[in-house]
Amino acid sequence: MYYSYRVVTIHFVCIVIFLIYKQTHEEMIDMLQINRGFIVVFSVFLVLLFGISFVHFEIFSLLALLSSMFFGLLIYIVTLNSTISTKNTLLLTIATVYLYVGLLDFMYVISYDGLSYIFTTANESAQLWVASRILEATGFLIGLTICRSNKKCFSSVVQVGYALLVVVSVYLIIFVDLPILFDPVAGYTINHMIAISIIIFLFLLSIIRLFMMDGHITSFGKSLMFVLLLKIGSEVMFGFFCNQSEMFTVYRYIIRLLSYGGLYMIVVKEVLQNPQQSIYNKFAKRQSELLRLSQIDQLTKIYNHHTSFIKIEAFLEQYRKDNLIYLAMIDIDDFKEVNDTHGHQFGDEVLERLSKVLFRIDLGNNDRVVGRYGGDEFIVAGIIDKISDIPKGFKLFSDRIQQEFKDLGVEITCSVGLAISNETDTVKDLVYKADIQMYKSKQQGKNQITYKDEHE
Repeated sequence: MYYSYRVVTIHFVCIVIFLIYKQTHEEMIDMLQINRGFIVVFSVFLVLLFGISFVHFEIFSLLALLSSMFFGLLIYIVTLNSTISTKNTLLLTIATVYLYVGLLDFMYVISYDGLSYIFTTANESAQLWVASRILEATGFLIGLTICRSNKKCFSSVVQVGYALLVVVSVYLIIFVDLPILFDPVAGYTINHMIAISIIIFLFLLSIIRLFMMDGHITSFGKSLMFVLLLKIGSEVMFGFFCNQSEMFTVYRYIIRLLSYGGLYMIVVKEVLQNPQQSIYNKFAKRQSELLRLSQIDQLTKIYNHHTSFIKIEAFLEQYRKDNLIYLAMIDIDDFKEVNDTHGHQFGDEVLERLSKVLFRIDLGNNDRVVGRYGGDEFIVAGIIDKISDIPKGFKLFSDRIQQEFKDLGVEITCSVGLAISNETDTVKDLVYKADIQMYKSKQQGKNQITYKDEHE
């Protein structure tokens, strides 16, 4: 029965690992590329450690335990010093857990065979190891369930709570008759396998929580999932092959160290690289916003004088070859009287509302550039289908102006001068021609459009 249970469990874990690997391998490749320097040093360290296992197994085990403690403490320190820059509360929670997991691991180390400073029996050491792993697995699950969006999980109160859990665990191991996990004669017992199965189950629950978070798995979630898989692999080695050869223990420690290395790489990406990228993105966004503000007339929210010329020049370059381009100069009739009679705030409202109407000038095509030339003058460049459509288009424009300002009780009209571009006209040439036509509209009675077809 023990053998059948072990086989079923191993097959189930292998299937889960395969399915999740298909979801995470791209993110892992990306993370490996980011941490290439660390990976080289870490790989050399693991090779040396693996070599020591052939020379002296006890020294290997001790070094592997100390290395795990070191990485756990490093993860906590790096994350602790990045609490201002990172908003990843889940990672903050996990890092906090590893401080206290490290304390239990330290007690396990100093109770190792030949040391026995706190715990004197192998059973107590096994219980301590299981307590440390349960705290670790529970920390992941708590982080994914409760603390992923709550920075209070990184507060002093919570850290005191973890410390109390460590104290309670040590108290239970010393003073309470807990189930025997290790028998000096038979080795690890069925209770040990059950305890490890619970730990594996908690890690699997954490993976399920990752699938449930926000309806999708982020790059961070996929990387964390791979770390959880390594931890499950380590516990499978410990729970189901602990009474086999020493090589399974070596593999267990190596896989466990790989999980710490993976978690450290996640920390580097999340609390060091991502905040820098976030700061860069904020500066880039701010720079983009400042550029936009420098191009826009603050009252009418359309292009200012300088930007209008740049945009129209680009418009000519893009469309002139295969289209008929017009440039219109538009002046509000008697705008000074409107300001003098109704006030400048009223005049500002007229300018704002007229700028919206300009986007609806209909001369056959919706592609256009709209800008404020200065004062009560506006400039519009666009594509015209037929020159014969100009009078009809102006009539629609004039009707829309009347409709827009109907509620103000003031008649607002515009005089328009329009120039048609030839192959060599610059923006200044077109403005000059359109300006002449606009003043002809003024002289001829206002509220009209004047243009000259140079293509006839």
